[in-house]
Amino acid sequence: LPICGKLALKLTIPLANTRETKVAGTYQFINNTLDSAEAYFPAAEQVNARLEFTESRVRVANGTLTMLGGPASISAATQRDGTRITLAGRVNMDNFKRTTNSLFVQALTGTTDWRASILLRKQFADFVLESSLQGVTSGLPAPFAKAVNDSVPLRIERIVASAQQDRVIASVGSKIGRAHV
Repeated sequence: LPICGKLALKLTIPLANTRETKVAGTYQFINNTLDSAEAYFPAAEQVNARLEFTESRVRVANGTLTMLGGPASISAATQRDGTRITLAGRVNMDNFKRTTNSLFVQALTGTTDWRASILLRKQFADFVLESSLQGVTSGLPAPFAKAVNDSVPLRIERIVASAQQDRVIASVGSKIGRAHV
C-alpha cells in the first residue's frame, strides 16, 4: 500500500569524519494504512500522526487512527530498552468481525475500550493488549459467556525471547489462561 505524507529531512555528513553523520526529520502520516503480517497486530487505517526522528530516537505524540474497528490514539518514544508504542481505543465488534474469521470474535457483539503497549527492541516486538470487555456480549457457552455489563479482564501478552522462541500468554477473567511457547 502506498504511504502518503510529508517528509522534512536534515542530513549532516562531515566529510572529515562520516561517523559523525547526523540526521533529523519529521514525517507527517496523512490517512495511511499500516499493516504487517509480522506485527501480530491488526492493520491500522486512517493513520494521522507526526513522526519525529534523529539517528538515535523516534517520537510520535497524539496520533490518531482506526484499529480493531474503532477510533484509537497512538504515541511512541525511544527509551533505554527500545522504542515503546502506546495505543488506546474503542473496539466495535461489528466492524472488527469483518476483518477476521475467528469463531470466537464472531460470537461477540458491542463495543469496549482497549489499550496496548508495544516494545520494539532490535529485531523483536513484545506487546501487551488489555481490555475490561465491559460493553461486549458473548454468545459463547460457559465459561466464555458474558453479559454486556460484566467486566471480565482480557490480557494478551507476547514476549519474544529470541528469533526462534516467543511466549504468548492469554487470559480472560481469572479462570482462563494459556501460554504458548
